[in-house]
Amino acid sequence: MISIHVVFACRTSPATQRSGTYLEPPAPGAPHSGWDSTRGILAEEPTFSGVGSRHDPRDDVFPSRVQVVLVLRPARVSRFGRIRSFVDEDDDVIQLDNTQHYPEAAFPYVRIGSEWIRYETIRGRSLIGCTRGVRGTEAAEHPIGEVAVYGTTFSRVIRIPAARDSLWEDR
Repeated sequence: MISIHVVFACRTSPATQRSGTYLEPPAPGAPHSGWDSTRGILAEEPTFSGVGSRHDPRDDVFPSRVQVVLVLRPARVSRFGRIRSFVDEDDDVIQLDNTQHYPEAAFPYVRIGSEWIRYETIRGRSLIGCTRGVRGTEAAEHPIGEVAVYGTTFSRVIRIPAARDSLWEDR
């Protein structure tokens, strides 16, 4: 099996600590896609209260849980489906020539080119209700014949014993 997608997501707020299911950012309650151990030096959106607090340990926040999502490409598959008609970046229905073995219940995702797409259901040989550009990718156009790769998704939330919320009283 070959890994086709790996995600590490951090849960730092009390609202997200209780959830054990994967939520696609930016959904409410979704975990952060990263944790800024540099205290805002490298992050575009710092995860601490500001530059003035860099030397104040009271706002050092450590994630309470880390979610690991691993998608493995099937070792043996007769063939992946290929796109039957041109796909625009806004299309929410994607027609394939084969949808056999594509997941319908948990984790209904495909990767076409470098774009990840989440779909609601499969009807015949079409992926219906597609949400484009998920898992940190951008929606894109796809030509006829491009392969739609699926995989088996494994998700685990790991509790971090050294977790810590901000010690600031006014938050």
